[in-house]
Amino acid sequence: MTKKKKRNILIILTLIYTIAILFLAIHSINEDKEINNNINNIYVKCMNGDYPLSSGKTCKDILENVHEINFYEIFEKMFYHPVAVIFIYNFIFVNLFSLIWICKILKNKMVSHYYLRTNKKELIKKIFKESYCYILPILISFIFLIIFLLLNTKVVVSNRIDWMTTTMKYPSLFILFIFVNLILFTASFINIGLIIARKVQNYILTIMIAILFLFAYEVILTRLIGEIFNIYAYPYSLINYLVIHDERGLFISLLFPLLLFIISFIIVIIVFGNKEKLYLSCERKN
Repeated sequence: MTKKKKRNILIILTLIYTIAILFLAIHSINEDKEINNNINNIYVKCMNGDYPLSSGKTCKDILENVHEINFYEIFEKMFYHPVAVIFIYNFIFVNLFSLIWICKILKNKMVSHYYLRTNKKELIKKIFKESYCYILPILISFIFLIIFLLLNTKVVVSNRIDWMTTTMKYPSLFILFIFVNLILFTASFINIGLIIARKVQNYILTIMIAILFLFAYEVILTRLIGEIFNIYAYPYSLINYLVIHDERGLFISLLFPLLLFIISFIIVIIVFGNKEKLYLSCERKN
């Protein structure tokens, strides 16, 4: 893939992610505004005597249901929307593009070119550089999201969401956690794809196996193991990475994605580190 083509893909992906995520944010904020407007309309009707009240209730009690547009509530609501599938399952979209280069050089025996002209260190650096650049569109879109939410919502701890956490008391820490989590999980998804690509050396087959592997992991971990051993497994879910589970502390919450990244990163280095085996494998399979 040429540099110009890759740059164009990155720009298009960034635009798609940014437009989609801002659409989710605007839609979620407008829903809350509409709810508040409806409550205010009911209050006006009540003051005009056109709205029946329960016993012991006054018109002012209606206004208690009006609430400020909250950062955390909007963030949660966004990822229950159908469009949020492109973020919840971003590993599919990331791998679709991040594996193009490596699968191409493996399948077309182009690895021999890098085998002869570069050393092991340079080859591995090239693999990570060509693959990890596709994390950028997701990170940039989330930067736009955070800026937009900070400008249009109030950042206060809310008891109206499903996943109350102590981290919410510190907005900067919450935002940092989300970004670190996002980077670690997305990079791990790419690493898993690279490991599969090294063994399979076929783009379409690699994508299919990667998706099956990740969904099988989700089913086995969050359903079977979680239910059989009565373990709360969602903090270790690859799909649930946008939700903070800091009941046991922030470090423990980051420990799983960090270990997942380190282990998968090391495996990538190992499977691509032996140039002779890599070259012979490509020769046999292609």
